[in-house]
Amino acid sequence: MKPKILKLSTVVLLLLFIGASCQKDEIPDPDVEFEFKLLNEKKEQSIVFDEGENFTFQFNINTNDTIWKFYNFVNKDFNFFRVYRVENGEQIDVGTPFKSYWCSAIYYACGQSNPFLFELPWVTGVGENERPDQSIFPPFCMFYETSLLPIGKYVTFFDDQVEFVRCGEMVDTNYEQFFYTTELMHFEIEFEIK
Repeated sequence: MKPKILKLSTVVLLLLFIGASCQKDEIPDPDVEFEFKLLNEKKEQSIVFDEGENFTFQFNINTNDTIWKFYNFVNKDFNFFRVYRVENGEQIDVGTPFKSYWCSAIYYACGQSNPFLFELPWVTGVGENERPDQSIFPPFCMFYETSLLPIGKYVTFFDDQVEFVRCGEMVDTNYEQFFYTTELMHFEIEFEIK
């Protein structure tokens, strides 16, 4: 009876050892904060603007993590930096100041803290057919001609997931080990032009 118990315990220990050796590195999820806000012309956060005043969208992905870096928006939501006028409970599409983003190289750097800032004024001053130097409002590169908003109530919102890449690793067949994707998040700001 002892040989059966010895064989069974050896098999159990062997299975435990194999299972433990196959686990991937446990890298904690990125510690990250997301901040979506509007700035007035003095670069102060605000939700009330004077008639004739421009405002700036700001979306900040901020982390001190040196392992995980911002990589991509998964859904690339149509509503990113889009403005809707609110009238009688309905949302009327006013537009967005940009046609395209991701027009140049990836903007993250491994081994450093990772603030990643999307910042773009509602009125960019760039003509619709112009293609300015991409360093003006990176990573945006193509714009719509917008005009200052009239008095009224407005909202801007978007829903997306954010993807991070693990630095210093080569991506192979185990995709999940090198990428982290957040849950679907909703960002919204109601604001007013007076």
